[in-house]
Amino acid sequence: MGVPTTTSNTPGASPPEHGQRYILNCSPTVAENILETRSQKPSPSPAVYNTRSRSSISRHDHGPTTAPGPFDDPGSMEMWGWAKSVNNWSQEQKDLLLSSWRESSRKTYQPAWKRWCSWTQDNKVDTLKPSAADFARFLIDLHQKVGLSYSTILVHKSAIATLTDPDNQVNLSSHALVRHALKAISIKAPKADKVPIWDTEILINWLKNSTIDENSFYECTKRAAILLLLCSGRRVHDLTLLSINSDNCIVSENLITFWPIFGSKTDSVSNRQSGWRLFQNSECKNLDPVFWIKKVISLSADRRNKCKSNNLFITVSGTPKSASRTVIANWIKKVLLDAGIQASPGSVRPAVASKNWVQDFPLDDILARGNWRSQNTFLNFYRREIRPLAAASSITNCFAPI
Repeated sequence: MGVPTTTSNTPGASPPEHGQRYILNCSPTVAENILETRSQKPSPSPAVYNTRSRSSISRHDHGPTTAPGPFDDPGSMEMWGWAKSVNNWSQEQKDLLLSSWRESSRKTYQPAWKRWCSWTQDNKVDTLKPSAADFARFLIDLHQKVGLSYSTILVHKSAIATLTDPDNQVNLSSHALVRHALKAISIKAPKADKVPIWDTEILINWLKNSTIDENSFYECTKRAAILLLLCSGRRVHDLTLLSINSDNCIVSENLITFWPIFGSKTDSVSNRQSGWRLFQNSECKNLDPVFWIKKVISLSADRRNKCKSNNLFITVSGTPKSASRTVIANWIKKVLLDAGIQASPGSVRPAVASKNWVQDFPLDDILARGNWRSQNTFLNFYRREIRPLAAASSITNCFAPI
């Protein structure tokens, strides 16, 4: 029997134009969660992302342009090679360009960029406009001298090709020397075995049998956060994008629908993270995301009014403000430890996806549930062997993309 609902296939639409589809009914073990798809002056400083005053880097008119320092400022490192191209831009234009960089990307690229700057100084190579031969030599040194894995070297390759002179990026990335250097490294580098992942049944059973103080904002917040991750298999960061604003959240008696705000790792001009539709679990309150989300909204009212935040998750102590990914990750880590699971907060995502794979969920379904963009990424890095493997659960049987 089908329950009519609405959706849109247009990527990036907010709010979406709705059409009618049908969702299959089934009885949830934890919750019925369904993804809903919807569709000023120019500064001479190369650190164009940092609006604070900074002295310019001293350069000579002749010879290779090497950076005279360790580039310790993380707020400017992503634009060193772009300075000349945007030198005559207004500060507003530079600030807009800054918004195209996610904080996670900057943090990932920063160590790679620092290692590159150090290597170019030691080898007297032009930091901002290297030749393809020098770039290929750098990648080989990462393999032979530093001992980095192939996947980490690929991150370095992407970072350096992006952060150096943008006019040289295509030639640098696609040059035959660079491509063959990477191919040789991939052949020589031993393929690391994927570490087995913990079974979600361990966590589900612990949540089912554990009781918490329903008047404790902290305890209710932790419970809601972990259930949302278990139901969806999304990233911890995606929880920071859930808002209770009327444009982003619809709450009814036994149903809650979220339209996440822009900012997911996969969000772009043409693609937006799909919506979250969560159904009540009438069989087990401990595993009912709707109940605990409503608790969080109710208990957070006073603190929320002080910080004027519409984020679903706000800090539980100290100055009220929207909870960051780090804060939420600490909540998740505490729950995992209480359940006897020694794993990182981010491990919930591969654990849920691997469990779905073991339960023979279609690959497209797994990708849609977890908001995966690439099946190769899931199959090569996140699909793990589960140890110990318990009896299959229907935790995600009622979580379907529409």
